[in-house]
Amino acid sequence: MKRFYLFLLGILLFSCYSNQQKNQKREINPFQEQAFQYQDIGKTDSAFIFFAKAKDIFLKNKDSLGVASCLINSAIISTNIGDYFGGQELSLNALPYLTTKTKKDSIYLNSNYNNLAIASERLRNYDKAINFYDLAIKFATDSGTIQLYLNNKANAYQGSRQYKNALNIYNKLLRRTNSDQTTYARVLSNVAITRWKLNPNYKALPELKKAFYIRQQENDLWGLNSSYDYISDYYISYNADSTLYYAKKMLANAQQLNSADDQLFALQKLIKFSPQPDRDTYFDRYLKLDDSLQTARNLAKNRFALIKFETEKHK
Repeated sequence: MKRFYLFLLGILLFSCYSNQQKNQKREINPFQEQAFQYQDIGKTDSAFIFFAKAKDIFLKNKDSLGVASCLINSAIISTNIGDYFGGQELSLNALPYLTTKTKKDSIYLNSNYNNLAIASERLRNYDKAINFYDLAIKFATDSGTIQLYLNNKANAYQGSRQYKNALNIYNKLLRRTNSDQTTYARVLSNVAITRWKLNPNYKALPELKKAFYIRQQENDLWGLNSSYDYISDYYISYNADSTLYYAKKMLANAQQLNSADDQLFALQKLIKFSPQPDRDTYFDRYLKLDDSLQTARNLAKNRFALIKFETEKHK
């Protein structure tokens, strides 16, 4: 479940970061402007190509921030298509063009470190991810961004089973969350499931259900996916029928969202807890979807690898 939240966070910060770049009064680079336009309409292949072209112009003009901007945007694109090593490489290449001594570099630095953290977490290198989140928080310039990074850092602690550290952060975030019901439901749900993982006897269901009802009222479909996931996990020790019920709800919701990853998570539970012949049916669906997803991601990685090769060759 964290995977799609990280993806959404990457999209959100990608958009905010790019908009801030557009609003900065610097010399216009037509290739960069075209890259932003492609990015805005979801044509990431073309955006990647034009960010590479824009970077070369910035290099000739000795514009360090321009070079960093293009590298970071390319890095975020790579991470979002599943090329985590490529995303890390591009982000690391951007660092020499940035300085920690000037405030104008802060937006570039926190976005870049956040991308490094997300890529590391997806590669299950949680300790490195936590260090990068700390750096992203250090250079973040507004409270909303800091809270997002803190939530991601807590997720990384949870992924590495450092539940006490995760819970400390979630509790702080819960105290800061007032008017935004969607954010409150997310943090409350994380607090409940983390307390339960620390203590299997903890009665997490009331809080999980409260978060669930808020998400229903807010029509937060992505949040509902998380609630279905957590509640089905909670019921494993108490009621297998309820586990199946919420896993089926998660599968249907994930299909509505066209989230292949979350369909796979739901199918894993349905395979484990369903009776025959349903188990075999779900297993077949899992194999077909997993194969399709891996094929699509490999094609995307290969396509971007070819773009990088062609770009370097033409130099």
